[in-house]
Amino acid sequence: QAFTRADVEQFQAVANQVAVALENAQLYQRTKELSSRDELTGLFNRRYFFENLETEVQRARRYRRAFTTLMLDLDQFKHYNDTHGHLFGDQVLRQAAEILLANTRRADVVARFGGEEFVIMLPEIDKEAGALVAEKIRAKIADYPFHGRERQPSGQLTVTIGVAAYPIDSDNGLELVDLADRALYVGKRQGGNRVVISSGQDRPPRQLG
Repeated sequence: QAFTRADVEQFQAVANQVAVALENAQLYQRTKELSSRDELTGLFNRRYFFENLETEVQRARRYRRAFTTLMLDLDQFKHYNDTHGHLFGDQVLRQAAEILLANTRRADVVARFGGEEFVIMLPEIDKEAGALVAEKIRAKIADYPFHGRERQPSGQLTVTIGVAAYPIDSDNGLELVDLADRALYVGKRQGGNRVVISSGQDRPPRQLG
């Protein structure tokens, strides 16, 4: 009997307002999360990646730490879509996304860059360690039993990966992505299913192994 009816009604009104505020906060968080995700794969989207890339550059510069960027592209993916249709193509993209997540850390930023291309940021990982992560991903995708992979020109569904690292290749985030992308396309021209490591702006990329 310590509280009057008026006290209880006031407490209830405050509780209702708090509940509405919490619900709105949760709704905002869910909306923000959805806006940063790729709808098909559930990975982060390109915009989220670039926002975090700039943050990571600033952090790495401040604390003098390294990080590595990987650019990945599924080989002969147009042939796969033409052969099996876009529904199976979408399934491949989702399965590839699962492989990427299974072979990276929670601290890494894994994003769909567009189409069949993906990008990964590996904080606190130098170039050589990043190249090992890339090779592990390449091997996992090459070994995965994707539907209809035997009808690909190489008899399997594979990925080519370009590797570039801060600060050894560049201390600029956009330039770093560009270098990884250039290394990727060197690998594509060499036949795909390989990891190619950038050597910076003035030297040609080198293939892992």
